[in-house]
Amino acid sequence: MMGKVSCSRLRPKPRLHRGFTLLELLVGMAVFAVMAGIVLSGIRLGLKSWDAAAERSAAVDELRVVHALLRRQLSSALPLATSRAGGWNLVFEGEAESVKFVSELPGYVSGGGIHFVTLELETGAEGDDLVLRWRPLHALDADAPPEKAVLARHVSKLGIDYFGARQRNALPEWRERWRDLRTMPALVRISIEQENAEPWPELVVALEVDAVRFITPSQEGREVPPDADSTDEIPERPS
Repeated sequence: MMGKVSCSRLRPKPRLHRGFTLLELLVGMAVFAVMAGIVLSGIRLGLKSWDAAAERSAAVDELRVVHALLRRQLSSALPLATSRAGGWNLVFEGEAESVKFVSELPGYVSGGGIHFVTLELETGAEGDDLVLRWRPLHALDADAPPEKAVLARHVSKLGIDYFGARQRNALPEWRERWRDLRTMPALVRISIEQENAEPWPELVVALEVDAVRFITPSQEGREVPPDADSTDEIPERPS
């Protein structure tokens, strides 16, 4: 006869649950901190890249808009001469950092029509701004201030060059100023640089080089326009 089996022998032994040691906990926290730092660095890098791309895109859009506007206005510059200043003078004056000309504005700007336009730098509270000014041609001598639009801010350099001949039979060349009284330059080249930014690509615009059209303020007392073909010398505006 088999003996009775003790109940204590049939009971399963309890399992021992082993916890984390302090060293294991510290190592886990360190690994988590390193991984979190890597993830945050990636997020920061992505945000910086996004901001840089957005700024770059905004700068490119600004450049395209300004170039398109200047190209439109300069390419439509009219070769007009007026006798307002006591003698026949071409209404086009080119300097190294400014240019004045007559052009037709679109209808949504001051009602459109032919205007006297000036491109130049204007000193503001935060630096120099590239501005475009305009007023109606019939108000050329008016005292009222012209309207203006700021094309670019924080401009560190504006350079304007003019391509044309000094004499009618001479070869054309680039010049820093254009003061000829009876001829328009064939090309105008504009370079713009902004503070803490890459220089803009040069803008080269071809101008209308048709014969100068002479206009007067009124029909009374009109002077006789000069004969443009009477001499090979091209008179210049005084410095």
